[in-house]
Amino acid sequence: AVDEADFSVPQSQQLGGQLPEVACILLLIWVIRENRYSRTLTIYCAFALLGIGLIWSVISFPQYGRTLFYENGTPIYLMEFGAFFLLGEKDEYWSIVEKWLLRLAVLYLVLSIYYTVDILVRFPLYRMAGGPMMQYLYFALFLFAFEIGQPKGGKKRQVLIMVSLTACVVLGVLTTSRSWMIQALFLMVCYYFSFSELSTKQKIIRIIIGIAALLIVYNVLIRFFGDSTAFVLKRFEEDTRTSQYEQFFNQVDLKSIILGGGMNARYNFNGQSYAYFDNQFLYWAFRFGIVAIVPYVLPFIYVMFSWLKKSRRHRVKGAFVPLLMWLAAMGGLSIYFNLTLDIANMVVLMAVGHYSKLATVRVSE
Repeated sequence: AVDEADFSVPQSQQLGGQLPEVACILLLIWVIRENRYSRTLTIYCAFALLGIGLIWSVISFPQYGRTLFYENGTPIYLMEFGAFFLLGEKDEYWSIVEKWLLRLAVLYLVLSIYYTVDILVRFPLYRMAGGPMMQYLYFALFLFAFEIGQPKGGKKRQVLIMVSLTACVVLGVLTTSRSWMIQALFLMVCYYFSFSELSTKQKIIRIIIGIAALLIVYNVLIRFFGDSTAFVLKRFEEDTRTSQYEQFFNQVDLKSIILGGGMNARYNFNGQSYAYFDNQFLYWAFRFGIVAIVPYVLPFIYVMFSWLKKSRRHRVKGAFVPLLMWLAAMGGLSIYFNLTLDIANMVVLMAVGHYSKLATVRVSE
């Protein structure tokens, strides 16, 4: 039998793991001073998050004080989410992010590989149950997802991205994370078939090559990492979430989800007092009410529905896949994932602000 070990380290000790509290304050000051914003749904939602976060912060401050700035899941985060929506609406800031997407994605992928190999060498008999390798893998995935949507070409770039996404799939297996493995596979397939200039014959050839490549990767994993591969495949047969949902809804009424229970919100999970929930929609609604999660999600939906309209599709096509992946991760297709102020969260929120502005701007077709 293979033992399980958690190799997690605090987010603040990870590269891009958490925005320092001083930076939080400075960003909020900038948002307050800036007064030139487009009148879009995302901007209204951003200010709604700022207002809701401020109200809950005032309510929570007497009990929690300064810890509101550096603990996860505090109302200060609602305000910061709104701030990053606003930040992304500014073209000059998003253009900086675009230039660094691929470099940062490769950097985090390399870091994930390094920590994965390091732990496999030092603790070969342990299954990874958490650690920076998973955090860096998820950072890399979403950075690659937005990089793929950029209107850039070049064979070298295509090869680099395909190799990197294949490595993400392998890392999902080695870290025994079925969720991130599925997300990486989905992203790889989307990218693989995203080249619209290919002829029908070329697409058929590409399908054959893709299937062959997946079979080769599968056989390599079975041969050299049989235990991890078998464990991940076995997890597809397991139901690890139903019990949590049942226990949660048996204790929490609809009123608590609509209005929120504040930072003290708890429920009993397997006999223990529990504050966290894998489903981030429910987690944030349970703490601060549906009114807190709705203005967060609405801009995502607006951008994704804009993709369905032919007149707007070309403007937001780079956002649909990563935003779909993000909402899936919020719904539970993830592990060790939460809405916080790490590099992935910041990029995603800025992207939503940027693409919602593009979807709203009227241009002659």
